[in-house]
Amino acid sequence: MVVLFNIIFIISFLILGVGAVMLILRNLVDIRQLNNPKTILKGLHPELEDVQPGDELMTVNFGEEKEEEDPLYKSLKNRINELNEELDDEDEDEDDDGDVVVRT
Repeated sequence: MVVLFNIIFIISFLILGVGAVMLILRNLVDIRQLNNPKTILKGLHPELEDVQPGDELMTVNFGEEKEEEDPLYKSLKNRINELNEELDDEDEDEDDDGDVVVRT
């Protein structure tokens, strides 16, 4: 029984080891093909069928331009800031006393 378990373990170990090495090698070959400037990009994606190497593609940057804020949101934000400043001023007035009651 132990011999059968050992044989099954060794066979599964070899199959998994060979599969792992094959995956690593296939990944290295694919990376080398992508880094080669002469590689034709056809076959990577169906939308790239008509794209030739060196063609300029459209890109989108979402962080460059600042959109105008909603006026209601802006007024609410200003009101919240005013209220926070009033609360800060009240806290500062209360803390100016400096009196500490100590009983021994």
